[in-house]
Amino acid sequence: MVSVNWVDHRTFGLSMQVYGSVSHHVMNIMGVAIMEAQYTKYIRGLLHDDECGKIIIHTDLAVMLQDTESIPADIVVSLSEKKIGFRLDNADLAFVPLRKYSYWYIVVANFRDGRFEVICPFKDIAIIQSDAFNVICKFRKVFKAVHSRSTRVDIYDMPTVFGSVSNQTNHGVFVLQLLLAYDGKTHFHYKEEHAKPLRESITYYLCTHEENELIMPEIKDIARQHHKQKVTIHLHGSQGKSFFVSCKIFSSFF
Repeated sequence: MVSVNWVDHRTFGLSMQVYGSVSHHVMNIMGVAIMEAQYTKYIRGLLHDDECGKIIIHTDLAVMLQDTESIPADIVVSLSEKKIGFRLDNADLAFVPLRKYSYWYIVVANFRDGRFEVICPFKDIAIIQSDAFNVICKFRKVFKAVHSRSTRVDIYDMPTVFGSVSNQTNHGVFVLQLLLAYDGKTHFHYKEEHAKPLRESITYYLCTHEENELIMPEIKDIARQHHKQKVTIHLHGSQGKSFFVSCKIFSSFF
């Protein structure tokens, strides 16, 4: 439930303001909101067969994967079927949001296509390369301990690919958007001018999320009071194709 992971307004506001540094708390509520929405669609019979199933690892576990002193056994129980309610390898994509120094990036275990993807929302991949390899090494050990008889993937045969989706500094908000939009196929490239409308669209998504409305029904009244407009952000893929993110924003929030 989103309510378990929701954060106070000050933390949320500081994370989502222009030039704000996205906090671990906001990264976690984004992950929970996405998975909750996915589950709601599933139980209502609205989840299409071609939609990828996502699991987004809590940042506390991500930090343990980064920690060279921690051992895989400490993480195994948190990713067991008993704990999360399903087999990890039943997901198509497992996202691990990571922060190294002041940089957010993600490691994606793409079980559908059999590879690890390290996605950086900044140009210098070398900054996080060794950290990413350490995380993937530990993730493999954890996965093998949890699903030693998995027939879907051989975790040790999954290659690792690196990619950058931006040359800018708004890495936190770009990672939030990747959690929401990345499907393992579409390639995004973010520019500086994308940051503000993406912050607004993500704020709208989280504030009007069905679970959040149950907790704070006054959000609906706030939404009615503010003008909503539709924004189309043109994102260019690596093959020169254009991809579009349609988002409703509260222009007067920012």
